[in-house]
Amino acid sequence: MITDLVKKELKEYSEKFGIPEVVNDYGETRCTNPNSIVFDNGWVASIVDTPEDTEAYSVAACDYNGYFDWNILNNYGTVDGRFHCDTIDEVIASCEIIRRLPKGSDE
Repeated sequence: MITDLVKKELKEYSEKFGIPEVVNDYGETRCTNPNSIVFDNGWVASIVDTPEDTEAYSVAACDYNGYFDWNILNNYGTVDGRFHCDTIDEVIASCEIIRRLPKGSDE
């Protein structure tokens, strides 16, 4: 479960590095929140707590339209297109990788 402390840290991170909102190609507004951080490079970090798995959190990258790219993060050490994280520091590090990805498909 994403705890209040984790939410607070993700909120602070998202306010510092995320953009508040963007309108995608379908006219939908994507907004930054502690579970979905919209970056200005066309990518969104999707953060999910995974209590059924061994890790605490899963972090994946999707574009502004909501399409997940299950291969792009494999270049950064993932094997299934998402980061498996046990701590908030690992979640933030994963978000930083997504924030620094080359421009997404929303160019």
